[in-house]
Amino acid sequence: MDKILQAIKTSFSLLKKNFYLLLLGLFFIFGVIILSKIYLNHYADRFYPRTYIDQVKVAGLTLVEAENKLASNWSAASNQLPLQIIYDSNSIEETSIKLTLQDNFTQTLKQAMNYAKDKNFFKALPKIWQRKDFYTQATIEDKELLGALAELAERFDLSKETASATLNYSGNPQSLIIDPGADGRQLRIGKSQEAIREVLKTPWLELDPTDLLIEAVIASTSAKLDQEQITAAYSRASTLVNQNLIFAGEHQRAEFSDQKLISILTFADGINEDLFDKGRLIELIEDKTAHINRPAQNASFQFHRSENEQIIVDQFIPDLKGLKVDELSLKNKIINALLALGKGESLEEIEKSDPKFFNLDMQSQNAEISLAQTNDFGINELIGFGESWYYGSITSRIYNVDLTNRILNWTIIAPGEEFSFNQAVGDVSAGVGYREAYIIKDGATQLAACGGVCQTSSTLFRALLDSGLEVTRRLPHSYRVSYYEINNKPGFDATVYSGNIDLRFINDTLGHLLLEFETNSEALYMAVKIYGTSDGRSTEIVNYKSWGYQSAPEPIYIPDPNLPSGALKQVDWASSGIKAEFTNIIRDKSGEIIREDYYYSNYRPWSAKYLQGI
Repeated sequence: MDKILQAIKTSFSLLKKNFYLLLLGLFFIFGVIILSKIYLNHYADRFYPRTYIDQVKVAGLTLVEAENKLASNWSAASNQLPLQIIYDSNSIEETSIKLTLQDNFTQTLKQAMNYAKDKNFFKALPKIWQRKDFYTQATIEDKELLGALAELAERFDLSKETASATLNYSGNPQSLIIDPGADGRQLRIGKSQEAIREVLKTPWLELDPTDLLIEAVIASTSAKLDQEQITAAYSRASTLVNQNLIFAGEHQRAEFSDQKLISILTFADGINEDLFDKGRLIELIEDKTAHINRPAQNASFQFHRSENEQIIVDQFIPDLKGLKVDELSLKNKIINALLALGKGESLEEIEKSDPKFFNLDMQSQNAEISLAQTNDFGINELIGFGESWYYGSITSRIYNVDLTNRILNWTIIAPGEEFSFNQAVGDVSAGVGYREAYIIKDGATQLAACGGVCQTSSTLFRALLDSGLEVTRRLPHSYRVSYYEINNKPGFDATVYSGNIDLRFINDTLGHLLLEFETNSEALYMAVKIYGTSDGRSTEIVNYKSWGYQSAPEPIYIPDPNLPSGALKQVDWASSGIKAEFTNIIRDKSGEIIREDYYYSNYRPWSAKYLQGI
């Protein structure tokens, strides 16, 4: 019992002692908190201990005191201004812009003053005695920096000149020129901006004046070909000389000459790897197909009868499908053709591998009123088409072609009737309005009022071949005429003159025929269209052959006392001789051969002739 009592007294004594120790500890902690609060309140508007700004100790200072202490440093910083952006280190091409410092000092002071003061007591307390370094950095206004870089770029950037090929004369490889292009340079604004900001990450006090001479980032836009590349470019462009791409459909055609095709070539220069300028190609396609795209056209046929009951057409508008060239398809075909030609393939091989390759792909829309709805003569549809060009014709010849076409336009031919070109065109003389142009007569080229009429007869002959109508008379020219071989081979011409030198055919269909003659005097192009009722016949030119080439004889000089002594005046042009033949096979709707019309032409060699003053 005594032992138990003694133990209780001992425990109570220890408890009493621990209580006083606990109470003392609480007073101590409370005192520390109070003192810390007082300490933190003291630094509420002062910098914490061990705080440095730009390596200057500002601990215990107020904001104003710190600003005053740092003022000398601000002054030193002004000696490092301005920042200079250099375009080219080998030149004086540069611009200067001012750095913004004062606002940054203020921002840095506030950042240092507010450090950890938004934390609670227990989080802020351990940060008080850590060393705290703050640095002021120079900055540039984005707008000002971008403006300075843009100004430099505008002043000193050089546009590259990409290499190009030019063919000055179609079909003439000697006129092919390769322009190697020229190198360029371009200021990379985004990259330069990044480089400048990277430099300004360094505290401004540590920036050396040379650090503020910053080179802009310049990209070389190399485009100039070296000699090896020039040789390769010339070889590539040479494969297109004398290669003309012709796409046709719906009696429309889009032709791309060797000059135009060569102009869209581009050449690899280390940066540009495209083989073709596709933007320029699209522009070329749009230019060459603008005349083809059209809305649908309704037909109209108005006429009256003469005293002898002959049908006189007052208005003739055939129905036309609305057409829209598929530019994407055409672009791809041109590119594929150029690639094939570049590999050494011929146009014939391209067409053989894909018979529809040179079809002009188009979207079409039928007219609401067809030609068949406008008349009961059987003039319902197009059954024959022919075309020709006459580049290089003198003004009087162009006029005569147009006049002949106007005289013959909308000629009606009854079933079973034979058409005579000479009879239909009538008197061809100055009295009717024809002008003097060159014709072939009596073994020489001479001026006469009927020059150019054969352009119309030759084009009509081509339409007759296409239609399969029965040609009863056709004569070739004595010698080759350049106009009739534009986009065609020798042998597809028909000469006419007074008397029996005529072009004739019979309307061997069940309905009437209408001949339409179209002229484009600006494009120096004409077309003949034959309208009637198709009986399903088809035509095919086979066994074409040309042979017996003979060079033109030496020029002939004819003395002319009307010219000054020694003066020359060319009055006739040289032409080589050649023979040509072909057969036009006409089949009925079931494919059975109706006729095989054979045509033969013998063109004599011709001398150039000059009048020579004596």
